[in-house]
Amino acid sequence: MARRHNAVLYVDDAHGTGVLGRRGRGTVLDALGSYDNTFVIGSLSKAFSCMGGFVGCTDQFKRLLKMRSNTYIFGGPVPPAYLEGICAVCDILSSPEYDVLSGRLHANVRRLTEGATRLGLAVLGGETPIVSVLVGDEAATLNAGSFLFEHGFYVQSVTFPAVPYHAGVLRIQVNANHQPEAIDGLLDALAALQRFTPLPGPEALVNRAA
Repeated sequence: MARRHNAVLYVDDAHGTGVLGRRGRGTVLDALGSYDNTFVIGSLSKAFSCMGGFVGCTDQFKRLLKMRSNTYIFGGPVPPAYLEGICAVCDILSSPEYDVLSGRLHANVRRLTEGATRLGLAVLGGETPIVSVLVGDEAATLNAGSFLFEHGFYVQSVTFPAVPYHAGVLRIQVNANHQPEAIDGLLDALAALQRFTPLPGPEALVNRAA
């Protein structure tokens, strides 16, 4: 549709960078075949574990951004240590090690999402390693995060304005180095949380979408 109307498609692919697509190149290149008429915004703070981000686009768009983007013009360069880290991650993405890490990561994500679904929780995500569990009320979301922390798990409580009002979530970040028993332990803590406070079920996702 963007090509038909000479428009630009903007894609926030922060969660897909380093995880989805061939060699972790994200969602757009495999889906569309190119970055024509597309701005792809990726994050270096998630899968790359560094600071900063990037824009994937055509050379024409790149020249435009360099001339018109205040955050670029008045920003500083990437610190050398982070640049070295970014280059190291790019090397991993291009190596056989990526297949091993990616397989382990996706297995961990499946273990978490399938376990949380069996508990009857409202699970958002699952394609990428940032998985959310719907709680709802702002105070209840903060209390849920504190409950899990007291049980040995650091899970972020995300509330308005990062998510819609009264649609707070527990945002769980899975990585390839998590052991299966750690994920099972978190699922046990979520089950205990259900006994501590009522949590929405999958039907809440239908109402939320409506």
